[in-house]
Amino acid sequence: MDFKRVVFNIDNNDDILQFTFSDFTPVWPILRWQLRIAEMQRPSGGVKPESQSVKPVSLWKHMLFCLRNRPGFSANTDIISIANYEGNPEVPNRMTLFLREMPELKKQEWLYSSRRRMFEGLPQTFSFDYFFYQAWLKSKLMFTSPDQHWEKELDGFLSQIRPVLESFIKPKAWNQIRAELSFINRVIPYYRRTLKTALQKAKPKFILVSEGNNGEWKQAVLFQVAKELNIPTGEVQHGVFNLGMKYGEKLALNPKLKSLKTNYQFVFGPFHATLTNAPVQCIPFGHYDLERATDIKPPSEPHQGFLRMMLVGEGIPPSSVDNGLLKHAYVALKVLQTPFQLTIRLHPSESPADKYAPFFEFPGTRYSQYTEESVNALLQKTDMVISHASTVVFEALYYNLPVLVLQDANTETYIPKGVGVPFQNHTELLYLMTRQDYPKAEGAEYWSREGVVVNFRQFWEKHIHS
Repeated sequence: MDFKRVVFNIDNNDDILQFTFSDFTPVWPILRWQLRIAEMQRPSGGVKPESQSVKPVSLWKHMLFCLRNRPGFSANTDIISIANYEGNPEVPNRMTLFLREMPELKKQEWLYSSRRRMFEGLPQTFSFDYFFYQAWLKSKLMFTSPDQHWEKELDGFLSQIRPVLESFIKPKAWNQIRAELSFINRVIPYYRRTLKTALQKAKPKFILVSEGNNGEWKQAVLFQVAKELNIPTGEVQHGVFNLGMKYGEKLALNPKLKSLKTNYQFVFGPFHATLTNAPVQCIPFGHYDLERATDIKPPSEPHQGFLRMMLVGEGIPPSSVDNGLLKHAYVALKVLQTPFQLTIRLHPSESPADKYAPFFEFPGTRYSQYTEESVNALLQKTDMVISHASTVVFEALYYNLPVLVLQDANTETYIPKGVGVPFQNHTELLYLMTRQDYPKAEGAEYWSREGVVVNFRQFWEKHIHS
């Protein structure tokens, strides 16, 4: 079944929009995200995530740590930047690094991370995960129980959509989805209360997030509370994931959904703005990481008779699916006659893994991790990129590099036709590896023509400061 088609059909169902949590937050954005994860993890095309068991004593220690280290947020802040912790303690939120070039703004950084002590060297940086665990702890201590009436309605709601989706969602996954929605319904009121108190104390003029358009419930409630307090919010496009979160017209125009989205989305350029179908104002913004790279050089010739090739890592669920990229790439490289050196660019969600081990039989193969090497520095030493649904596709085009893109159901959701050179199997990939010319997308403006800092200052003066 085509999951994309199912999503668009369900987007236009009025019953979905009418079903809400106990605080009247619509369920559909959160449910849609849960279903997407379940579909990506199904055995026929996905990879099950590694189980992470947490001992009760460790969980309680973590909750107590959050209570004892209640962050003291500063008041009268111009801008609050919020992001998931991305693994590098020196750059916890790489999507908003451009704010460091704007000393005229009073700013704070809130991180979805329990590792608050790692950020003691960063001024005005606080652990945002505190809100989640505080809400969880309160709900446990107050013996909050499920609303039986809401639970009955939830079962009726799921029974309406299950016949459409059960062909690829296993019963166990449905049980997990139901349990997650039931838990969120109990936690949201406490989370809203704690979050509202913090925002009222900080009094920011603007909230900027690196991830918010994916239906994750914590961000959705954040935007809703901010709008109730008349605090505008914005999101920086963090990759191609934004492009996959398209909504049907009926849902995109619904005021309930709009209350859960940012006011603005800062996209890489006009091309990306046209592909984002969400109830937000898209503003061409640029790509700060690319701008910080050294001067762009024209494509270099193959290095002394061998190809410098980069293979983009598959990631781990829900970042990606087991789409056959590694299998096709290995088979093609095994019989490729042209000498090459291979760099495996790991997704930020993963570390060196056994699934990449076969590639190390090729001389010169190495790993590249974003915490150690920027993708821009790597692309300047690359002749060809082999990828799937990844932002690296667009970044490689920025350097005028040929980028070979695996075509599967997931890739089609995120990488538009005409972007990169498609292949479906190892035979097609092998042929493309030996070509001398590659077609380029015509008329696509991938990047903003101004710099990110210039664009943001213009936005600030026009929409916030005024």
